[in-house]
Amino acid sequence: MTLFASKTQIVAELRADRLILAGGTYFNTSDITDDYLYSKLIAAEADAARRLRVLLEPTTVFAGEPTDAEITAVGTSPWIEEAAYDYEPELWNTEDWGYLVLRNKLVSKITSLEFVYPAPVAGSFLMPPSWIRLDKKAGHLRFVPGGSSMSVGAFSTMILSMMAGGRHVPQMIRVRYTAGMANAARDYPDLIDLIKKMAVLRIINDAFVPQSGSISADGLSQSFSADVDKFSSGVDSMLGTLRDSLQGVRCMVM
Repeated sequence: MTLFASKTQIVAELRADRLILAGGTYFNTSDITDDYLYSKLIAAEADAARRLRVLLEPTTVFAGEPTDAEITAVGTSPWIEEAAYDYEPELWNTEDWGYLVLRNKLVSKITSLEFVYPAPVAGSFLMPPSWIRLDKKAGHLRFVPGGSSMSVGAFSTMILSMMAGGRHVPQMIRVRYTAGMANAARDYPDLIDLIKKMAVLRIINDAFVPQSGSISADGLSQSFSADVDKFSSGVDSMLGTLRDSLQGVRCMVM
């Protein structure tokens, strides 16, 4: 899947603006095929998603390998799989209300959240949707039990038994959810513009454009210069600004 569903339309747009600005001086735009141009755009889109560390369209996230039936139910929509989340005893020992940080941001929907205790003492608890408090942009969850006394009792029994043992349980919390930009063109038009710039930069790099040069004919001369590194640095700066907006403050404690 891609943000640019219509190949014909986006290629025509690139030829009408970005290539006119970059081409002519640095390379012959007539030599660039539609397939080549579109492939550079798709590559730039994938590069942007990795560097921003965010899904660019609504994507179903499965906890572990999905079944054939689950994949069929998703249809043509994009999906990925990730490992389930580890259970830590500290999850309930503080005032965090079962604080869990999902691996993906811009979460639009929590389909299911299940605590699955491994064999031989197998057991599971499906979290009622009304208990889940979600910060959609950050992808942060908190659990606030309430409602049915039967559900609260079953949940308390499982959690108290794990807390009593003080054990870390790997991949016990299985979350299925939908994450990613709901409408990138509407909400992040700067991202669309940035992907186009990144696509053109890839074409320039493929053309091995020299930093400077000159053309002479019949006594006339024309010189040009191309500071590709500065163009690349500008793209990196714009990516960093957008990443800060999406990811928030990032720091590391050594």
